[in-house]
Amino acid sequence: MQTLETLPDKDTRVLADSVCKYPFFLAQMSTIDETPRYIRPDQAYLPRAFTGTSDLETYFANNTRQFVDAGYIRAGDEVSRWCAAFKKIGVSDVPRRIQHDELSWNIKVQLYSGIGHTTDIATTNWNLDGLTEALKRITTLSDTSLPTALALWRLLVRMLPRDKTEQYRFLSGEYRWQYYSVRSKFFDSTFYTQLITTAWLPDESGNFQLPATLFAASAETRNVMGDSVRYLHPDLEIKEATSDSPARLLAECLGANLAPKTEEVIKRLQGLSGQAIDLKTVENIYRFLQRQSMTGRQALFKQQPLLYTSTPIPRWWTADKVFWDNERAIFGDERGYLTAQYSEALKPFFVSQGVTLSATFADYVTAVLETAARAEVTDNILTRMNSLYRRLWASLPTRETEEGSELIRMWQELCRARCWLGKCGDTWAFYYSSELVWNDHDHNTALFAGVLPFWIFSDVEALAHFLEVTHCSQAEIDFQPDGERDDLPEWTKKTRSLSPLIATFLDSPQLNQEGVATSSLDILNELNVLLIERAKVTYKLLDATVTDKEPLSSYLQIDEEEVTLWITLEADAGDYPDLIGDALQAYLGVAQIREFVSNLLEADTKKSRARVLSRWQKRGLRYQSLAGTEPGNNDGQIDNPQDEESEQPWQERGDEESAKRRSVANQQADYTRSPDEKGDVNSSHNTAPQNSENENPSDRNGSGAGGSHTTSGNNNPGSSSQGTGSYSAGRAGHRSSGSGNYGSAGGGGEGAEHKALKEKVALTPNLCGQNLSLIDSEYVLPSGDRVDVLLKNAEGVPIPVEIKPLINTGEYSNVWQAVKYKHLIATQQGVPCAQIRSILVAPNIPDDVKAKCLILGIDPIEISLP
Repeated sequence: MQTLETLPDKDTRVLADSVCKYPFFLAQMSTIDETPRYIRPDQAYLPRAFTGTSDLETYFANNTRQFVDAGYIRAGDEVSRWCAAFKKIGVSDVPRRIQHDELSWNIKVQLYSGIGHTTDIATTNWNLDGLTEALKRITTLSDTSLPTALALWRLLVRMLPRDKTEQYRFLSGEYRWQYYSVRSKFFDSTFYTQLITTAWLPDESGNFQLPATLFAASAETRNVMGDSVRYLHPDLEIKEATSDSPARLLAECLGANLAPKTEEVIKRLQGLSGQAIDLKTVENIYRFLQRQSMTGRQALFKQQPLLYTSTPIPRWWTADKVFWDNERAIFGDERGYLTAQYSEALKPFFVSQGVTLSATFADYVTAVLETAARAEVTDNILTRMNSLYRRLWASLPTRETEEGSELIRMWQELCRARCWLGKCGDTWAFYYSSELVWNDHDHNTALFAGVLPFWIFSDVEALAHFLEVTHCSQAEIDFQPDGERDDLPEWTKKTRSLSPLIATFLDSPQLNQEGVATSSLDILNELNVLLIERAKVTYKLLDATVTDKEPLSSYLQIDEEEVTLWITLEADAGDYPDLIGDALQAYLGVAQIREFVSNLLEADTKKSRARVLSRWQKRGLRYQSLAGTEPGNNDGQIDNPQDEESEQPWQERGDEESAKRRSVANQQADYTRSPDEKGDVNSSHNTAPQNSENENPSDRNGSGAGGSHTTSGNNNPGSSSQGTGSYSAGRAGHRSSGSGNYGSAGGGGEGAEHKALKEKVALTPNLCGQNLSLIDSEYVLPSGDRVDVLLKNAEGVPIPVEIKPLINTGEYSNVWQAVKYKHLIATQQGVPCAQIRSILVAPNIPDDVKAKCLILGIDPIEISLP
């Protein structure tokens, strides 16, 4: 030993090579025979007396392996010096790697496949001394199995090189062959193959598993994998704090799982799907997956229910069935909502797997179709469908949406589906939109109640119009006079004489918000008022025909030969003014014409008629249009009675007294309105006039770059639509309330911001849309109204622009101003309102004002100032 310690390494190797050829080393088989014998050093192993551990004895139990005689150690010797000296001459303290040249032909072919082969040169393959016997003892599950497995593990930890390259060479064999030149490839050595393909490694319970099926028992792994996997035996000493420890290096080489793998975690999640579990368990899994690369795995969460919510009941969802935000008010318990269940830090993970933050148009379409597929309509379904229709309308594809896109396809599918809620009598059900009717006419609605299904959600009236739901006022009326007839020449004369005054009424935009043209009055010059004994009236709407059992007392009938205003015999003569007004209102479709005509017919003197016209001036009758219209008034002016003060409603005065008079006049005008007419212009029941055409979804644009929705607002009793029969009628709409400042602005002058914004629009018309050009700024319409900017499109159609530098939430007056311009331009051009575009421009337009614009057919466009 002393000699070996003093020799240099080179000389030690020479000495070892020499002495290892001779059996001079005293050893014994301790487990079988205690009789010492002489063997070569390279055949001997160091026993516990030298190593301090019995791992080798346990590993080689019952085998004929020779261990160095402990008698070499004398009292007082340092055992470590003996170990070092014996190891220098070939004695081993771990199982030896033994050359094992066998390599199957199939493996050789796999190694040189694609390269070519001429002849073998050499094969270096390794086995581990005693490994086959040790593995056999382990797998027989005897009392010695676990000690043997743990001893093998500790010996391998000592044998495994720390360097990655050396580890690879230690565990590999090498095959060399000739093909034009010498070639070589490495392969898994025999002993390494045995170690990774044999169930020899113990788990926590002491059962033996394949190394690749076991996991290191770290806190993270337990949080993510739970009890779904098997963990390495604690005596294997896989310390998570020392990631480069020899034991962890060996576990890694053998294929054991030192940390959860994405595929294993996903399998774990799939295994949990469908079970009621603790939310923290699945949250740990999501947190782990968030840290991994999930590229290419998004389809899993869309196809399989892998997203969990624990309340109100435990449920698993696919990604398209959950939202991050709480949308319960719309979708109830038919969707999952994550924001209340998981922390904000997990939001990016859920979004990356296909979860939307909040509901989209596609979600609303799907929900409508799914809900409509149910047989029963409950109160809950009614509430949800109302909310769904509102959201659906607000998110319809705009005109910028590419034709043929998925959104357009979904909308078209929805339009064709039986998914629109309606009520027929007392029964709720889902219908095709073409089967529904809209209540815009109380009289006709009463006739068809219980016969046809009605659209009943007034807060989404615009959607009903967009779907082209048939209006009750569109019923075709068949009027058949019956019995004795009698001319009423006095009432014929009176009614005809009203033609110029009614024309003045129609020329007053504040009163004629429906934009009915004065050309509609041509029939008044030919009108005859007749008294009739009785009448039979039938109405046809869609496929239903009903008879009016209590027909109205007056009708305006137009045919090729004559225009007749019929009054039934049972009517009292004192009601004739109201009945004539009813018939004219039904024909013209202007909400206040009935009252106007009745007031004039009841005025039996020139003075009383002047009072009537003065009152109507305060309600918006155009003063400048009255010249020469009053029969018998040579100077063309109204004789105003002393007890009433006449004032131009369009003329602003700066003094305090005139302001008070305007306030009083407006209040007096309110007293003469019907309850219907006193409604707030901003009420959900007040809507814009009916357009003659509906837009398709691709024409809808909330940004202002194109057209917007227009709706019809009609709840006027007694109004009827012009049908194809002999009875002709229009629609009546609500009159908007306002401050009276409905025409060109007055008082206070033009502010700098208003002027700057107006000049910007005038100089750059394309800010309001493509192919627009300027007609003029401060353009005066024939009505006397002054438009801030008047543009025109490529076809030369005028486009009025209302400019407002500041608009507050709940401020709709400028929207109605744009509505007014729209109808004035339509009347001037002689085209339907749907063909006229009107724009409201401001630097910032509140959302509620934008919504009002969309309902009333106005384009809201935000243009900032420099």
